[in-house]
Amino acid sequence: MSRILLIGGSGYIGHALAQRLSREHEVVVTSRNNLDFAKPESWQWLSCERFDVAWLLSGVIDFMSEALSFEHEPLKSNVADFGKFLEYVVTCPIDAFVYVSSMSVYAPAQSLPVGESHPTIPLHLYGLSKLLGEQVFSFALSRIQRQGMMVRLPGIFGGKRKSGYLYRSAQALKANETLVVSAKNLGFWEAMHIEDCVGVMAEVIQNKPWNERLEVYNLGYGEACDFVESAFVMKRILDSSSEIVVGEREYHPFYMDNRKISTLLSSPLRSYKDALKAFVSELE
Repeated sequence: MSRILLIGGSGYIGHALAQRLSREHEVVVTSRNNLDFAKPESWQWLSCERFDVAWLLSGVIDFMSEALSFEHEPLKSNVADFGKFLEYVVTCPIDAFVYVSSMSVYAPAQSLPVGESHPTIPLHLYGLSKLLGEQVFSFALSRIQRQGMMVRLPGIFGGKRKSGYLYRSAQALKANETLVVSAKNLGFWEAMHIEDCVGVMAEVIQNKPWNERLEVYNLGYGEACDFVESAFVMKRILDSSSEIVVGEREYHPFYMDNRKISTLLSSPLRSYKDALKAFVSELE
């Protein structure tokens, strides 16, 4: 049994990960109520606690901001405040660190699937904040004798989340309402079920050989999960009579290569379509 710290463990992904990890480990969860990157006084207790692994999940998700300033979100929390916190926490008695990043760090795909070495040219400020967060994390670990890894997540659906494209679409299809699907200016979308996401993360820290200073891993099913086609798949699963009206379809196909992380898993992941079936069956 390991002692694990989840920083930002009260959010959607963090809560699910805490539940999954607590089956086999002692898990300590923090939220902004008791650990805020912008408030150094809220960190001090970490120097007195020992952990085997710390997961860094906390961050501000903001896809609409256009303020290219470290005094405004998301750059303030995800980069400036995070960097100050990281400078302190890497000196605490914690053996290894995991930074949870995002597929939004990548550039639009010229070839598929997108591997870990794919160019990182974010489409928006949130993606930029996660990319800069990765660089701050990498720099901090390079200065100390600590093991680390970064995981880049796709958009997540299912579980307690009652929002997002897939959820809204499934509800409309379930009610046999007309569904208008528009992908204008779309960069990324939901592509992995929450149970698969946290299951992979839990297994990876169990099986990963911590013999490298820093590793980067993509999470995902490693297969196409088309934005528009997902609506038609759910319609067939639900046997819905809804009409699906497809609007502007201006987006690049995108999915991440999961071959690297699959080497750490004891069995293959289910398919994206099977995850959609499970998601639809969960709907109230």
